[in-house]
Amino acid sequence: MVRDLQQVASHRDEIDSLPEILVDKVTLLPDILHQSRADSTRKNYSNAFNRWRVWALANGLGSGDILPARDFPVALYLTSLIQSANSCRPIITAFYSIKWFHDIYNFSSPTNSKIVLNILEAAKRILAKPVNKKEQITVELLQSMYHSLFEEGNVFTQRTICALLLSFSGFLRSSELLNLHYNDVVLHNTHMDIFIESSKTDRYRDGAWLVIARTGTESQLKI
Repeated sequence: MVRDLQQVASHRDEIDSLPEILVDKVTLLPDILHQSRADSTRKNYSNAFNRWRVWALANGLGSGDILPARDFPVALYLTSLIQSANSCRPIITAFYSIKWFHDIYNFSSPTNSKIVLNILEAAKRILAKPVNKKEQITVELLQSMYHSLFEEGNVFTQRTICALLLSFSGFLRSSELLNLHYNDVVLHNTHMDIFIESSKTDRYRDGAWLVIARTGTESQLKI
Protein backbone atom coordinates (compact mmCIF):
# COMPACT_ATOMS: atom_id res chain seq x y z
CA MET A 1 0.00 0.00 0.00
CA VAL A 2 1.07 3.59 -0.54
CA ARG A 3 0.26 4.57 3.04
CA ASP A 4 -0.80 2.80 6.20
CA LEU A 5 -4.51 3.24 6.92
CA GLN A 6 -3.68 5.02 10.17
CA GLN A 7 -2.06 7.82 8.17
CA VAL A 8 -5.06 8.40 5.89
CA ALA A 9 -7.18 11.33 7.04
CA SER A 10 -10.47 9.78 5.89
CA HIS A 11 -10.01 6.93 8.40
CA ARG A 12 -8.14 8.66 11.22
CA ASP A 13 -11.23 9.76 13.15
CA GLU A 14 -12.80 6.30 12.85
CA ILE A 15 -9.61 4.62 14.07
CA ASP A 16 -9.27 7.03 17.00
CA SER A 17 -12.82 6.25 18.12
CA LEU A 18 -12.29 2.47 18.14
CA PRO A 19 -11.86 0.50 21.39
CA GLU A 20 -8.19 -0.14 22.08
CA ILE A 21 -8.59 -3.88 21.49
CA LEU A 22 -9.67 -3.19 17.90
CA VAL A 23 -7.04 -0.58 17.08
CA ASP A 24 -4.33 -3.24 16.86
CA LYS A 25 -6.34 -5.07 14.22
CA VAL A 26 -6.29 -2.06 11.88
CA THR A 27 -2.82 -3.02 10.71
CA LEU A 28 -4.32 -6.19 9.20
CA LEU A 29 -6.54 -4.25 6.79
CA PRO A 30 -3.97 -3.21 4.15
CA ASP A 31 -2.82 -6.80 3.53
CA ILE A 32 -6.41 -8.08 3.42
CA LEU A 33 -7.52 -5.32 1.06
CA HIS A 34 -4.56 -6.14 -1.17
CA GLN A 35 -6.10 -9.56 -1.77
CA SER A 36 -9.10 -8.03 -3.53
CA ARG A 37 -7.16 -8.45 -6.77
CA ALA A 38 -5.04 -11.26 -8.18
CA ASP A 39 -1.29 -11.05 -7.51
CA SER A 40 -0.46 -10.11 -11.09
CA THR A 41 -3.17 -7.43 -11.20
CA ARG A 42 -2.11 -6.02 -7.84
CA LYS A 43 1.52 -5.78 -8.93
CA ASN A 44 0.52 -4.16 -12.20
CA TYR A 45 -1.70 -1.59 -10.46
CA SER A 46 0.94 -0.81 -7.83
CA ASN A 47 3.59 -0.16 -10.48
CA ALA A 48 1.18 1.99 -12.49
CA PHE A 49 0.19 4.02 -9.42
CA ASN A 50 3.85 4.60 -8.57
CA ARG A 51 4.36 5.99 -12.08
CA TRP A 52 1.50 8.43 -11.43
CA ARG A 53 3.14 9.41 -8.12
CA VAL A 54 6.55 9.99 -9.78
CA TRP A 55 4.94 12.07 -12.56
CA ALA A 56 2.95 14.15 -10.07
CA LEU A 57 5.99 14.98 -7.90
CA ALA A 58 8.14 15.72 -10.97
CA ASN A 59 5.53 18.19 -12.19
CA GLY A 60 5.24 20.19 -8.99
CA LEU A 61 2.29 18.49 -7.31
CA GLY A 62 2.52 17.86 -3.58
CA SER A 63 2.35 14.46 -1.93
CA GLY A 64 -1.14 15.36 -0.70
CA ASP A 65 -2.33 15.63 -4.31
CA ILE A 66 -1.48 12.02 -5.13
CA LEU A 67 -3.97 10.22 -2.90
CA PRO A 68 -6.62 11.47 -2.98
CA ALA A 69 -6.02 12.97 -6.41
CA ARG A 70 -7.96 15.69 -8.18
CA ASP A 71 -9.55 15.05 -11.54
CA PHE A 72 -7.80 17.77 -13.56
CA PRO A 73 -4.18 16.68 -12.75
CA VAL A 74 -5.18 13.07 -13.46
CA ALA A 75 -6.63 14.15 -16.81
CA LEU A 76 -3.34 15.90 -17.64
CA TYR A 77 -1.39 12.79 -16.59
CA LEU A 78 -3.44 10.54 -18.87
CA THR A 79 -3.01 13.09 -21.67
CA SER A 80 0.77 12.96 -21.24
CA LEU A 81 0.66 9.17 -21.50
CA ILE A 82 -1.26 9.39 -24.77
CA GLN A 83 1.58 11.45 -26.27
CA SER A 84 4.14 8.67 -25.80
CA ALA A 85 2.07 5.46 -25.86
CA ASN A 86 1.86 3.07 -28.80
CA SER A 87 -1.39 1.55 -27.56
CA CYS A 88 -4.15 2.46 -25.14
CA ARG A 89 -3.09 -0.21 -22.63
CA PRO A 90 -0.85 2.10 -20.49
CA ILE A 91 -3.68 4.63 -20.24
CA ILE A 92 -6.23 1.98 -19.26
CA THR A 93 -3.85 0.54 -16.65
CA ALA A 94 -3.13 4.01 -15.21
CA PHE A 95 -6.86 4.78 -15.05
CA TYR A 96 -7.81 1.60 -13.19
CA SER A 97 -4.80 1.68 -10.87
CA ILE A 98 -5.80 5.17 -9.69
CA LYS A 99 -9.39 3.99 -9.33
CA TRP A 100 -8.37 0.92 -7.31
CA PHE A 101 -6.23 2.82 -4.80
CA HIS A 102 -8.98 5.40 -4.27
CA ASP A 103 -11.59 2.67 -3.81
CA ILE A 104 -9.46 0.85 -1.23
CA TYR A 105 -9.00 3.99 0.84
CA ASN A 106 -12.67 4.92 0.40
CA PHE A 107 -11.84 8.18 -1.38
CA SER A 108 -13.92 9.73 -4.12
CA SER A 109 -12.02 8.75 -7.25
CA PRO A 110 -11.06 11.23 -9.98
CA THR A 111 -11.79 8.42 -12.44
CA ASN A 112 -15.50 9.16 -11.90
CA SER A 113 -14.99 12.63 -13.37
CA LYS A 114 -16.45 13.23 -16.84
CA ILE A 115 -13.24 14.85 -18.06
CA VAL A 116 -11.12 11.85 -16.98
CA LEU A 117 -13.60 9.37 -18.45
CA ASN A 118 -13.60 11.24 -21.75
CA ILE A 119 -9.80 11.33 -21.83
CA LEU A 120 -9.87 7.53 -21.46
CA GLU A 121 -12.35 7.17 -24.33
CA ALA A 122 -10.27 9.54 -26.46
CA ALA A 123 -7.17 7.42 -25.80
CA LYS A 124 -8.96 4.32 -27.06
CA ARG A 125 -9.88 6.11 -30.29
CA ILE A 126 -6.56 7.88 -30.85
CA LEU A 127 -4.44 4.80 -30.22
CA ALA A 128 -6.77 2.25 -31.79
CA LYS A 129 -5.19 -0.07 -34.34
CA PRO A 130 -6.93 -1.99 -37.13
CA VAL A 131 -7.99 -5.47 -36.06
CA ASN A 132 -5.74 -8.06 -37.68
CA LYS A 133 -7.94 -11.14 -37.77
CA LYS A 134 -6.05 -14.42 -37.72
CA GLU A 135 -7.00 -17.32 -39.93
CA GLN A 136 -9.63 -19.49 -38.31
CA ILE A 137 -8.59 -22.96 -37.16
CA THR A 138 -10.86 -25.59 -38.73
CA VAL A 139 -11.22 -29.35 -38.41
CA GLU A 140 -9.99 -29.69 -41.99
CA LEU A 141 -6.86 -27.69 -41.15
CA LEU A 142 -6.16 -29.89 -38.13
CA GLN A 143 -6.63 -33.04 -40.20
CA SER A 144 -4.17 -31.71 -42.78
CA MET A 145 -1.69 -30.91 -40.01
CA TYR A 146 -2.07 -34.42 -38.59
CA HIS A 147 -1.44 -36.17 -41.93
CA SER A 148 1.62 -34.02 -42.66
CA LEU A 149 3.24 -34.36 -39.21
CA PHE A 150 2.32 -37.76 -37.79
CA GLU A 151 5.06 -40.38 -37.76
CA GLU A 152 5.08 -43.70 -35.94
CA GLY A 153 7.51 -43.57 -33.02
CA ASN A 154 8.14 -39.83 -33.35
CA VAL A 155 7.21 -38.59 -29.88
CA PHE A 156 8.11 -34.99 -30.67
CA THR A 157 5.58 -34.59 -33.49
CA GLN A 158 2.97 -36.64 -31.64
CA ARG A 159 3.30 -34.30 -28.66
CA THR A 160 2.76 -31.29 -30.92
CA ILE A 161 -0.29 -32.87 -32.56
CA CYS A 162 -1.74 -33.85 -29.16
CA ALA A 163 -1.26 -30.33 -27.77
CA LEU A 164 -3.00 -28.73 -30.76
CA LEU A 165 -5.92 -31.17 -30.72
CA LEU A 166 -6.41 -30.78 -26.95
CA SER A 167 -6.34 -26.98 -27.19
CA PHE A 168 -8.86 -27.03 -30.02
CA SER A 169 -11.21 -29.59 -28.43
CA GLY A 170 -11.10 -28.11 -24.94
CA PHE A 171 -10.87 -24.39 -25.83
CA LEU A 172 -7.67 -24.27 -23.76
CA ARG A 173 -5.56 -21.17 -23.38
CA SER A 174 -1.83 -21.62 -23.87
CA SER A 175 -1.19 -21.09 -20.13
CA GLU A 176 -3.72 -23.79 -19.23
CA LEU A 177 -2.14 -26.26 -21.65
CA LEU A 178 1.43 -25.55 -20.51
CA ASN A 179 0.51 -26.01 -16.83
CA LEU A 180 -0.92 -29.52 -17.33
CA HIS A 181 0.77 -32.39 -15.47
CA TYR A 182 0.64 -36.13 -16.04
CA ASN A 183 -1.76 -36.69 -13.15
CA ASP A 184 -4.13 -33.98 -14.47
CA VAL A 185 -5.23 -36.27 -17.32
CA VAL A 186 -7.46 -39.32 -16.77
CA LEU A 187 -8.22 -41.55 -19.79
CA HIS A 188 -11.48 -43.49 -20.19
CA ASN A 189 -12.88 -45.65 -22.98
CA THR A 190 -15.31 -42.97 -24.13
CA HIS A 191 -13.62 -39.75 -23.06
CA MET A 192 -10.79 -38.12 -21.13
CA ASP A 193 -10.97 -35.91 -18.03
CA ILE A 194 -8.53 -33.02 -17.75
CA PHE A 195 -8.11 -31.09 -14.52
CA ILE A 196 -7.46 -27.37 -15.04
CA GLU A 197 -5.83 -26.22 -11.79
CA SER A 198 -6.06 -22.50 -12.52
CA SER A 199 -7.58 -20.43 -15.29
CA LYS A 200 -8.02 -16.78 -16.18
CA THR A 201 -11.77 -17.25 -15.74
CA ASP A 202 -11.36 -19.11 -12.42
CA ARG A 203 -11.12 -16.08 -10.12
CA TYR A 204 -10.82 -18.05 -6.87
CA ARG A 205 -8.52 -20.82 -8.20
CA ASP A 206 -10.94 -23.63 -7.31
CA GLY A 207 -9.92 -25.68 -10.35
CA ALA A 208 -12.27 -27.49 -12.71
CA TRP A 209 -12.54 -30.77 -14.64
CA LEU A 210 -12.80 -30.60 -18.42
CA VAL A 211 -14.37 -33.53 -20.31
CA ILE A 212 -13.30 -34.24 -23.90
CA ALA A 213 -15.23 -36.99 -25.71
CA ARG A 214 -13.56 -39.64 -27.84
CA THR A 215 -14.64 -39.14 -31.46
CA GLY A 216 -13.11 -42.26 -32.93
CA THR A 217 -11.23 -40.35 -35.61
CA GLU A 218 -7.88 -41.52 -36.92
CA SER A 219 -5.85 -39.09 -34.83
CA GLN A 220 -7.49 -40.14 -31.56
CA LEU A 221 -6.97 -43.81 -32.33
CA LYS A 222 -3.22 -43.45 -32.94
CA ILE A 223 -2.12 -40.78 -30.44
